[in-house]
Amino acid sequence: STSGPWTLEVVDDIAIDRGTLTSWNVTVDQ
Repeated sequence: STSGPWTLEVVDDIAIDRGTLTSWNVTVDQ
C-alpha cells in the first residue's frame, strides 16, 4: 500500500522533500 499510514510513516522516517510533500498534499486535496 502506498497511501494513508504508509505515506505518513515515510514522511516521519525519511523526512521527504518539502516539494514532494507539498505535491502529495495537493494531490490528496484535489
